[in-house]
Amino acid sequence: MPNHLIIGLGGTGGNIIRSFRKAVYQAFSSDLAPNVNLSYLYVDSSDEFMKPDDPSWKILGHSVQISQRSQLLIEGINLKSVVDNLNQYPSLKPWLGDREDWRDILNAADAAKVVGGQKRRLGRFLFATNASKFRDKVKEFVAEMQQDRSRGFTPPIATTFHICCGLAGGTGSGSVIDAICQIRLAYPDPQHRILLYALLPERNPAAGRAGPNYHANGYAALVELNALGIGSWQPHDVLGRDGARLNIQDPFNCCYLFSDENEANVAVSLDELGDITASFLFQKIVQEPNINWGDKGSTISRQEIYELGSQAKTPEYSARGAARRSRAFFSFGIKQIAYPEVEIREFLTYSFSMQAVRQLLFNRWVEGEGFKDEPVNQSFHEFVRECQGRSKTRPVWRTKSRPVVGSQVVEYSGEEGRWSVAEAALLPRGASGRGRVQRSEDEVRLRRLCLSR
Repeated sequence: MPNHLIIGLGGTGGNIIRSFRKAVYQAFSSDLAPNVNLSYLYVDSSDEFMKPDDPSWKILGHSVQISQRSQLLIEGINLKSVVDNLNQYPSLKPWLGDREDWRDILNAADAAKVVGGQKRRLGRFLFATNASKFRDKVKEFVAEMQQDRSRGFTPPIATTFHICCGLAGGTGSGSVIDAICQIRLAYPDPQHRILLYALLPERNPAAGRAGPNYHANGYAALVELNALGIGSWQPHDVLGRDGARLNIQDPFNCCYLFSDENEANVAVSLDELGDITASFLFQKIVQEPNINWGDKGSTISRQEIYELGSQAKTPEYSARGAARRSRAFFSFGIKQIAYPEVEIREFLTYSFSMQAVRQLLFNRWVEGEGFKDEPVNQSFHEFVRECQGRSKTRPVWRTKSRPVVGSQVVEYSGEEGRWSVAEAALLPRGASGRGRVQRSEDEVRLRRLCLSR
């Protein structure tokens, strides 16, 4: 039973965790997936997705919101005080910059309480001031999974870390490098794998979504990830006391990159992207262990640990022999059968409603088609002729005292004599056969003229 810790950085990471937990509950009607140890850690500078009563975490009437201990809100840091006293923060001083670099943010009204806001250095600052809490929570969840005996078996020591984030924002893009480094420092053994799932900036972002740093953030994050992967860049240790740089070997196993466009150049919404990425994680984490892959194991797992291809683990080199490009960047595609349940429900509701309306209006039933939206075919002239032809024999349905309702045809005795069969249909509603109705000669003449046409 493998151990998996899913870490969400920023809003994109929280969206993926939410979609993944919905997929687990929809499949098993429980927050726990069978045959796998799962823990979650959501890190963000905004509490938008952290509220316990957030309705967006509900599915089938059940909330899949993660517990408060699985949330790390990185805010409330007085940036102005830190910038004014940089000498007291040796782990921040080498890369944070001077006061002039932060003038716009420091002049804002909420300088004492800032969020990522699509500024990578600000996102890194917020993460760095909470890095110790992040490391402690990671160690807590890993130890908890390694010692869990509640399911009747001994879990393994190895843990796979799944880091989900977006590269265009401030929190996820700014904290992903330090999150990788702190995890690898705590778990340097190669049996602990670190997998990244990074959302690239959209080519055409929605109005009001992209700030001036939107695409630049994505490019800078990719450059740093590539440099970290090939070993040409050593970031500062945000928990170090002397501002030393880190020399990390094999920082991450692979980085899955995805965007809002698929292979057919069809763009999807960010919510759908969360569902797609969560489906990929669900197949890898929950469904993959149940598949018999044979002696060689899963092809995806082998690819992620560079067992496929003779040059998979080595970077690409430039003409001068310097490491230039990492081969650790992957992509993924997933296809699934989706049933349009909402559309089906609307179609059935509309169809039954229309059948009821047609029955009330026309009451014409056609076998195999239902009620039609057209009246029943009737020959009224033939009906009148048949009635007039049988008038001499006094048909049974011509009674003297039956009230006229709708199109009932009765004998009516009035001052003008007996009404014909067709004329009786024009009598006032509810008139009795034995009653008398005073009608003018013009009215009688008009009625008979209408019937003769």
